[in-house]
Amino acid sequence: MAVPLTPPPPPAPPSTDPPLFPPLHTADILACQFSHWYPLFKRISPKATVIRPIPEEDDFVEYLESDGLFLPEGSGPMGLSELSDSDSDDELPSSSSSTSSTNGADDRPRLSPRQRRQFSFPHLDAEIRSALARYDGAVFPKLNWSSPQDAAWMLPGQNLKCQTPADVYLLLKSSDFISHDLDRAFDDCVDYDPALSLEGLSLEEGGRRRRGWSFELVLKKWFDMPRSQEWRCFVRENRLLGAFSLFLPSFPE
Repeated sequence: MAVPLTPPPPPAPPSTDPPLFPPLHTADILACQFSHWYPLFKRISPKATVIRPIPEEDDFVEYLESDGLFLPEGSGPMGLSELSDSDSDDELPSSSSSTSSTNGADDRPRLSPRQRRQFSFPHLDAEIRSALARYDGAVFPKLNWSSPQDAAWMLPGQNLKCQTPADVYLLLKSSDFISHDLDRAFDDCVDYDPALSLEGLSLEEGGRRRRGWSFELVLKKWFDMPRSQEWRCFVRENRLLGAFSLFLPSFPE
């Protein structure tokens, strides 16, 4: 006896609910820049200064992406820059310096010329020092989207408290989060054009990079925030969907 075939169920009507994870566009990423949302929440946010555009932006980005850990000239206290991971070959005394040291004329070894490019940002240094003066001598930095939280261990207090331009540069240059802002901020966007990434930017006349946005350096007034009071909130269509503490040890099981 033949078994009648069961007709397939009718197709489900198209859902009117928005997708759980809507497609991400470059405009969405740009809307998350600090300078975009800060004016809306300035009244309830820590005081901040946005340096945009960054003076000598192309050179500044090149410095952050260059190999090695070293500071721009004149960025430390009193215009000094005291950190360098230069190779030992750069600090070996020459034969002439050894001779002069033997004769007692000069005990300081002569340094051979450095192979890496030397960077200096006097205009940016001045803007950072101006912000430090406004904010009682201490700030914490970020770029358009991220702060260098993963590099906090580089400073003596193991936090983001910066008291000189050198502190700011050290955190930014040591951070993988900042590297992501520079090179990978738009990777998950459906309309992202890799040709506009930093690695593929064409050069305009005069050698400047062409991009559709500008990097910004954000300097917030430093204050001690208890980790137990840091929360991450999820909002969709002006509704709070959830919140959780960023410092889980505050809530032991």
